[in-house]
Parts: sequence; structure tokens; C-alpha cells
Amino acid sequence: MIDKVIARIVAYNATVGQSTVQVIEYGSPTPLAPPYVVVNEEPNIVGTGIRINAHFAPGQQTILKAYMRTTIGNALNDFKAVDSNGNHNRLQSDFKTVLGRIVTNNDDGTISLDRLYYMGDILF
Repeated sequence: MIDKVIARIVAYNATVGQSTVQVIEYGSPTPLAPPYVVVNEEPNIVGTGIRINAHFAPGQQTILKAYMRTTIGNALNDFKAVDSNGNHNRLQSDFKTVLGRIVTNNDDGTISLDRLYYMGDILF
């Protein structure tokens, strides 16, 4: 499922002119320069969390927030996909904490912001 989320973000980035933003899975080698997006699966008791973490250069807070709200929000809004077992899954945003807070002390000198989506265990 994480591969389909990454593919969706990459495809949407290309359609809105954000193709310079690299999208990687958590644990992959970090790109040499920002901007880039890290996608991570986080199993929990209600299903699976999909955390989207965007990294931009310092001073680009406004661009970072707009990217997370608009580009990521539109790319994954009501996103549905079929997993390898044939189950249909839908991502749902955590509307209580749509965006995290900007982190400024990343190891690679970037600033980052995350957004959490949920994929419930109940399949349809």
C-alpha cells in the first residue's frame, strides 16, 4: 500500500508542477538536497497510520505549509487503492491534527512538517 501512496504523490506532484519534490519511503537513503517527502507506515491498534513528512530548506515555512495543506491534501484526499490481497483500502486524514508543527532541528539542516493519515482495518 505504501508504494501506491508514493506513486500517487509522485503523479500528483507532476500534474501540479512540483516534480522537483522527491518522494521516498522511510528507511531509504536521504536525498542530497531538499525538497523531499518521506512516507512511513505506522501500524497501530485501529489500522495503519501513513505519515507524510515533507522536508524543505530553512526559510521556506510558508511554501512547506502550503505544500502539505494543498498538494498533499489534494493528492491523498479520499485516496483509495487495492492491496496485494485484493482488499480495497481508503486513507482518511486525521482532521483534529491535520498538520504537525514545523521541526527545525533535522540532522540534514532541513525544516519539516508532517501529516498523518489512517487506513482502518475494516475493509470494504
